[in-house]
Amino acid sequence: MNDLSPIRLSRPEDVKDKPTIALHLMVKNGDTVVGRLLDNVGPYLSEVVAVLNDCTDDTAMVLKAACRRHALVLETIEVTSAKYPSLYLLDVPETYSVAESLVGEKFDGPYTGRPILADWAAARNIGWERLSSCDWKLFLDADDLVDDPHCLPGLCRMLEDLGIHVAASRYHYDRTNSGRRLPRAARPKPPGHSVARGRARVPDGVRPGPRGPRGRQPGRARPARQHG
Repeated sequence: MNDLSPIRLSRPEDVKDKPTIALHLMVKNGDTVVGRLLDNVGPYLSEVVAVLNDCTDDTAMVLKAACRRHALVLETIEVTSAKYPSLYLLDVPETYSVAESLVGEKFDGPYTGRPILADWAAARNIGWERLSSCDWKLFLDADDLVDDPHCLPGLCRMLEDLGIHVAASRYHYDRTNSGRRLPRAARPKPPGHSVARGRARVPDGVRPGPRGPRGRQPGRARPARQHG
């Protein structure tokens, strides 16, 4: 595992017995971007499970149209305060007075007076548990784009061959949605998103790396260790 020389992943048409990949999304009012994501990775997926968090726009309709274009199985799960009240807190001053900030920070509003989603991890897991029919689970944000989506089948096959069940990828923030290059000082620090085998869970402690197992560049994944 110390060889950092990059290798070339197999082309999709060269991957025998392609692993099936399901996409997990958690979306709030993403109708302007979610179709673009599915056109990006859709040709390499089999299934999409989308958690719709308090959506008030046409996200569900855009998802259905995009999945029809790419012949994908789609399941949408609406997460609202009415359906999952235990995941929400009331956005009022009293809610923020039950604990004390470790750094002395105090939130003085403005307050909406409405329920807001507080347990994001539990909301994500509602969708994550529904992804059971595919070999691999891919977690992305609705406004993401994958640089090299054609590498997904080869990447998953490579991880299988190495016995790796969870891997994290790295973001690039060097361009805006319109393609304009950002100056280096304006680029946020890159978090990671993940791919997991079977029923493996992606831990909160996944940390992205610039290179993957044995330095494999496409997908820039490295194995993630389960915590706790």
